Amino acid sequence: MATQKVAQSVPRSFPDPRRLRGGRLDLIEESKIYFLAAAGLIKIGVTADVDKRVCSLRNSCPVELEFLGAYPGTRTDERELHERFRHLRRHGEWFAEAPELIAFIESAVSPIWHRSQEKSHA
Repeated sequence: MATQKVAQSVPRSFPDPRRLRGGRLDLIEESKIYFLAAAGLIKIGVTADVDKRVCSLRNSCPVELEFLGAYPGTRTDERELHERFRHLRRHGEWFAEAPELIAFIESAVSPIWHRSQEKSHA
């Protein structure tokens, strides 16, 4: 997977990923591909801080969001997923909640969001 190649090429003295700006998620070993569901759609995104991103999206979204899970990945991995599921794209990074996408998510992720955190971020 692209993540392993990137991880091997990143120096161990790489700065704290939270301080990086401007599309540098391809270089961050700790970034995650995440999946959110809302209103029959699924968002495929990438972030260095899943908790912060989910909270931000929940605060700005007019419908309830469900966190489906996340796994280590880069912006390149995200683009590859967007391309793989392009036939399901509905708007931006939102895709139809189709069985093939659900099956992929179920096989690829282990949730890192703890249910106990949801109340504090709602």
